[in-house]
Amino acid sequence: MKIAFLDDEPELFPNQYGGKARTILNLARTFREISEVESVSVLSRSIRAVEKEFIWEGIRFKKLEGYSIVGDIVREASSVDVLNVHTCSFTMPYLSGFNTAIVNHLHDVIFATVDAGSHLDKALGNNWSSIIAPSHFAKNTLLNIGWWSNLDSRTHLVQRGIDKSTFYGVGRDQSLDAISKNKPDLARRISQSWPIIFFPHRAEAAKGDEFLEGLHDLLATKYKDPLVLVTSDQKGTQPEGIEYIGWVHTDALKFYYSLSDVTVVLSKLPESFSQVPLESIACNTPVVAFRFGNLGNLIDEVPAIKGAYPNSKNIYDVVQAILEDETTRSGDLVDSESLLDEKYNPKVVANKLLDIYKSTPRNFETPSPYLSEHLLDQKRRYFASPLIAVYDHDLFFVNNDGKIEMDRLDDIDHTIFRLCQKTRTEGEVHRFFKDSNLKQVKYRLDQLVEKKILVRV
Repeated sequence: MKIAFLDDEPELFPNQYGGKARTILNLARTFREISEVESVSVLSRSIRAVEKEFIWEGIRFKKLEGYSIVGDIVREASSVDVLNVHTCSFTMPYLSGFNTAIVNHLHDVIFATVDAGSHLDKALGNNWSSIIAPSHFAKNTLLNIGWWSNLDSRTHLVQRGIDKSTFYGVGRDQSLDAISKNKPDLARRISQSWPIIFFPHRAEAAKGDEFLEGLHDLLATKYKDPLVLVTSDQKGTQPEGIEYIGWVHTDALKFYYSLSDVTVVLSKLPESFSQVPLESIACNTPVVAFRFGNLGNLIDEVPAIKGAYPNSKNIYDVVQAILEDETTRSGDLVDSESLLDEKYNPKVVANKLLDIYKSTPRNFETPSPYLSEHLLDQKRRYFASPLIAVYDHDLFFVNNDGKIEMDRLDDIDHTIFRLCQKTRTEGEVHRFFKDSNLKQVKYRLDQLVEKKILVRV
């Protein structure tokens, strides 16, 4: 089997900037180790190399640039068995009649904006042989948005793998030695501080960095010299006890994960997967996270990933509980690493994908996507907003100013919200409540839409 990957941005090689790039190279390397895979290619607009085409670790790399991009993609689609599409800004050309499985990989569930590309709208806009969603949350969001489509039977859930040859626990002294080679002052500061809180995200990117100063101040009331490490360049004044260490190369991330006491994942975005918590677990460091997107599922599944309400005080309470209970912390990490080996092993993931590739239709066999007027049938439909973090009856969401707001649902609204995890017509909601006052149900639906807890389509 000949397998190729198509990528657009951000940087894929030689540096892997972000989870998408790490996922692609992780899969490419793993496929090269499987005997039934004849060749692996990676085509990308974000390859930073002099050569137009070259071989690295047995993988063929090809730079895409200029107006030849479409021709290069078409030629690749004509010469491989599977073309994996990982684009978020570039739109994949609409191909028909090819004897190739063209597979879309969903990496986020937001729509493209004036500032950024996205994967969700790309997944809705082509005749894909299959779509690979990295979580139940991502798959459910895609099918809710595309309720009118024929994507259900072609959308598969395959979690991402965590490469434990890249992410693994490293001793504190070894980690400090590695960091001191390029950042001796930072290594010295880390060696004199405790606890170390790691925030491996960009600042001012809706990842929750606004909670860090409050978290640090609360930690400073109990611990002598806490330190927060942020993988971003400093913007404005650097608060006391927060070090902006800049972007960290993938191969060096394990040193920061390993010497940290807790990793915090405070994203306010609808994370379709989020590799950071699992990378941290692979390096023996527990995690505190909000429940936005798939983070809620990871909190429920992985013992060493703890949930916190989106405010500095509750983050502090959960972090402190982890720091003060070494027995529970150690046990949770052992159980979580076993889960990583069983479920998030790259070989397990690659073999799941191979099974899908073998059974998925080729491009010439796939029906075209469509939205026909008769499907609307004059019925309004509702589904739960993917932008909500759910804490039982308490829901948190981000307002237009980027601030987090909370709404507490009563039992009826909570039932409607749960019912609408899958797209429902107004009639389906009414029938669920049977003899209830239909005007009252309609009013509640309208109120939940107005609060942006439900989406009406």
